[in-house]
Order: sequence, then C-alpha cells, then structure tokens
Amino acid sequence: MREIDRTLSTISYSSATGLNDSLQASSFEGQKITENYEEEETKRTGFNSETRAWLQGPLSLTRKGCRFELPMDMKVLENMTPLEYISTYCRINNRRKTLFRHYFMKNDKDKDGHVNHRELLKAMRDLYAQSITVHQVNEILNMLDIAEKSKTITLNMFFAIAAFSERFFYSFLNGGTEDETTRRTVLEETDFGALKWKLEGCNVSDNMKSVLSIL
Repeated sequence: MREIDRTLSTISYSSATGLNDSLQASSFEGQKITENYEEEETKRTGFNSETRAWLQGPLSLTRKGCRFELPMDMKVLENMTPLEYISTYCRINNRRKTLFRHYFMKNDKDKDGHVNHRELLKAMRDLYAQSITVHQVNEILNMLDIAEKSKTITLNMFFAIAAFSERFFYSFLNGGTEDETTRRTVLEETDFGALKWKLEGCNVSDNMKSVLSIL
C-alpha cells in the first residue's frame, strides 16, 4: 500500500509541475542513451563503466555542463554572428559532448557530417525527449541567427547550439534564481559579471546582446 501511495503521489506531482518537470523527465531518455552508448563503448574500447563515470546519469539542466567565455577584445563580437560566437567561445565537458554527439549522429541521415534545418529541429527535440516544442527550438535558432534553409550545421556547431539551449531553458525555468549548486563558475562570473560595462562602445546586434544576457 505504501508503494501504491508513493506512486500515486509521484504521478500527481509530475502532472502539476509543467515544463520544468517535462524537461527533467527527459532525463530518463538520456539515461537510456548513455547506458546504450556505454555498452557500445565498452565493446569498442574495453573500458567498463567504472573507468568512464562521466557516462553515468542523464541530461539535466545545469550551468556546470559547459562554460562560455568572452573575447579579450569585445570588438571582435561586432563581426560575429551569435552562432559563430558560441561555437568559438563555448567549452563543453566530455559527458555533454557524448550525449550531444549521439543525437547529432542519430539525425544526420546521410552521414555527411551536417544536418539540415529539419534534422536540426528533430535532434534538438530528441535531446529533450520531445518535451520542448518546435516553436521553442525555432526561438533559440532565431536568436542565434540560424536561417531556416541552413544546410551547414556541423557537429561542433550542434555542440554549441545544444549547450546554449541548456542555458536558455535553465534561465527560463529558474527565473534568475541561483544557489551554490547552480551558480556560474568563477571564470564565467569574471567574464560576464560586468557584461554591460564591457559592451559599452561595442556595436553588436540585438540578438548577440540577448544571447550574452542569457549566458
């Protein structure tokens, strides 16, 4: 009876929490992916799970999976698109790369190392176990100035887009609140702590400003 009550309580809680729980629920899909990937990697490399602990656990919204940087000369941003910026100045940990790579390769149907717009939309929604909408993905892509007819999204670009999407949804769901477990790294705080001052005198696009403010 206690188990039944606990299950009913869990279902009730899940149905009441909206997008936040939907995104967190995608963690189960991420767990399956990493477990399957781990099995394949064990066969290929001979490494077991104990030697590859970074494959354990699902995707969850956090600021710890990647780190964004700012250029020493902020004027550089004037001649960059938002996608070029995040592709150049984003550092992603190995576990995130493993998960992002899986969804890119899954949706790169012709295996040419690029995904078109339709494949990109599907890969992004797959990453979050279909808990986000096409509209939400397009909102991110528009912010990054990615044209709908783009056919040149490479794996490294997808890494950056996926990493930015995590910050985008994190910012949306947490409303700017943070604690010791979600606070940005010291290096990011140093870079972005005085962002408004650093952007003074720089002629960057509105989309670039929006991207930087989310980071």
